[in-house]
Amino acid sequence: MIHTLYWIIDVSYIIVLAIILRQAYVYRDVLSPVDRSYRVLLSWVTFFCFLDTVWGIAATTQVGDPSLLFVLSSLFHISTVATANFWLYFVLTYLQKEISNSHIYKIIGGAIAGFQIILVAINCFTPTIFSITEDYLYKVEPLRYVAFINQYIIYFGIGIMTAIAALKKKDESRKTFFSVFMFVLAPVLCGAFQLLYPEYPFHSIGYFIGCCIIHIFIAAKERNDRLVIASTTDSLTNAFNRNAYEEDFKKYRNEPIDDDLIIFSIDINGLKQTNDTLGHLVGDELIIGSGQCISNAFAGCGKVYRVGGDEFMVVVHYDGDGSDFKSKLIEETLHWQGEKAKEISLSIGYAEKSKMPNASLIDLKKAADKMMYADKDLYYQTKGVDRRGQREAFDAICHSYTKILKVNLTSDSYKIIQIDPEEKDLKFGFAENISTWLRNFGLSGQVHPDDLDNYLNQTNITYLRNYFKNGCSSIGIFYRRRSSFGYNAVMLEMLKADDYTDTNQSMFLYLKDIGNKIVYA
Repeated sequence: MIHTLYWIIDVSYIIVLAIILRQAYVYRDVLSPVDRSYRVLLSWVTFFCFLDTVWGIAATTQVGDPSLLFVLSSLFHISTVATANFWLYFVLTYLQKEISNSHIYKIIGGAIAGFQIILVAINCFTPTIFSITEDYLYKVEPLRYVAFINQYIIYFGIGIMTAIAALKKKDESRKTFFSVFMFVLAPVLCGAFQLLYPEYPFHSIGYFIGCCIIHIFIAAKERNDRLVIASTTDSLTNAFNRNAYEEDFKKYRNEPIDDDLIIFSIDINGLKQTNDTLGHLVGDELIIGSGQCISNAFAGCGKVYRVGGDEFMVVVHYDGDGSDFKSKLIEETLHWQGEKAKEISLSIGYAEKSKMPNASLIDLKKAADKMMYADKDLYYQTKGVDRRGQREAFDAICHSYTKILKVNLTSDSYKIIQIDPEEKDLKFGFAENISTWLRNFGLSGQVHPDDLDNYLNQTNITYLRNYFKNGCSSIGIFYRRRSSFGYNAVMLEMLKADDYTDTNQSMFLYLKDIGNKIVYA
């Protein structure tokens, strides 16, 4: 007699499997063969548990329909072997190249399934596997154990091929085979219990446990894949990021360079000006649009990396000329239209291994960068901008300052951009935190006594944080500083950086000796 718990247990498994199945369908946008096979297996096992539930209900005395029970029992015997085949297909897909001659296993599985169907068909006319008594009881017939063992021939076959493949491995990949072994062991062990305790749904229990085991490994794989993607993908453009670029270039350095390799160096023209005049949202639109244009131009041929704010690198294996891709990319930019940005302009340089046979990877990159910068100079010449003059003017301005720092008031930290080496002496208050450095300098005797209180108040980090949060964009602090000839007038200026926010107070600090040009009241 079938216990009432039989179908109740099955229902609980259906609910859990349905939750896992839903997660399998919403977890990924892009499916691998393993994902598809996993979905099919979960769907089938869920269906099997449903069929087993209906069988458990039909086998109760309350229902008492021999014909229904006979039909369900026939379907049950076919579905057990079908489940074993779904198990087999999933394992072959999961292990992929680790298993040779996989088609042979599929043929054997199909032959066993065909034999099971023949047995069930014969049983419909002559009881050979089972029969249903007048008391609505399932009665075992002589070939019942043959039908029962058929499915386990497939499971044992999976176990043997997994063991053979595992023995050939000596690294971490053995864990993959261990998960498959546990995955197969669950229905085998529970099948043995089904023979001993037919009043409980041990078939469903085994399939359920097996699916849970493989779900743990699949979920772990998905999590690892997501971490890898997050660590190697630029979130703004979906191109590969600098981490991926550096890792891939390490591999290239350790391997011979193919003659068809072409490296592209690409830079967005006018991005900083766009950020300064139109805002970072428009600048982001330019970056995203540039990434789309580059990806479209090199679709299926190259690997695109965003290696800086406005910089992209592309690695291509192509027998033709690099100018073909440059033309495609220019065409892509001409057809691009943003919501706020009107157009995209890119400076493009490339270097071909076929034309530089003795060049190293670094040589190719330098050549690509050189062409790109030449292209950029040409772009600004057509715009009437003297790029060289800009750089010379910038260098002259920087050299007029004794100290330039990138400061973060929020984290109380700094990075040195330019500094007079003497400024790092402890006698000038040098310290690891910007707040300590500024205060120590004031207390070191370097500030004129009449200016000290004002200096300490205005360089206090709490004062500065509140000052800039109140909407101020810059501050100038004037004081007299000790020198070998007495005291010189000095200006300390702080400006908000482009990435400044009230929760990330990023600033630039400039220090300049202005001689005697300041008149103190």
